Amino acid sequence: MYSLRYGAVPVVRKTGGLADTVTDDDASPGEGVGFSFEPYTPAALVDAMKRAVRAFQDKARWLRIVRSACPGTIRGTPRAAGTWSFTGPP
Repeated sequence: MYSLRYGAVPVVRKTGGLADTVTDDDASPGEGVGFSFEPYTPAALVDAMKRAVRAFQDKARWLRIVRSACPGTIRGTPRAAGTWSFTGPP
């Protein structure tokens, strides 16, 4: 998934290759790289988005998820108002 390459945390429907690629952080705390939902319903999508927003509000958790998702490294200091400095692959 392209989003993982750039450190964007995905919210996906759990199907096909996405089910194998995106580990839900709520289902596997500390190992997740995004958020997934299974039923093909608007309510399931909204629930997954709400879980992602709650994770975003916990900055330490969010940074851990981004670090898990991104193959490069992220320096731990803010570069400019709310952004992080990304480097290339390790």
